[in-house]
Amino acid sequence: MISEKRRFTFRRYVTCSAFGHSAWEILHSPLYRGWMPSLISETPLLLARCVIIDALLALAALSLAVWFTGNSGWPDAGYWTAGGRAIALGVVLAVLAEWLNVYLLGTWNYSPPMPVVPFLNVGVSPLLQWVLVPGLSLWWARPKGLPD
Repeated sequence: MISEKRRFTFRRYVTCSAFGHSAWEILHSPLYRGWMPSLISETPLLLARCVIIDALLALAALSLAVWFTGNSGWPDAGYWTAGGRAIALGVVLAVLAEWLNVYLLGTWNYSPPMPVVPFLNVGVSPLLQWVLVPGLSLWWARPKGLPD
């Protein structure tokens, strides 16, 4: 049985994550080229799709991290251990998604202003997105009484 506190924490995390990923997707869109639709009316739908995928990936990463931690007392125990694992999983998923879409499928490309991590050939912005957005979302979603 899943505790109410666990459900509440997951809901807060996913909500904050969705808002954070929305803002990030809008702000870093100029760092990409080739993915923006030709019609301006299609842009909100495309951004919504990106945000939904980001929120689902964030939920999957946190769910797997809690499961890997093996702590049935989460979020009261092992909160930041699972959180760190969720961030690490999110970064791995971001690297895989960028590689898949940029180099294998050609869904989008980086525009010249996008800084790229040399040994990964992946944009810095999506990597930062998957460190900062989940990190802030975890901080905001933490149950009362847990240390910052």
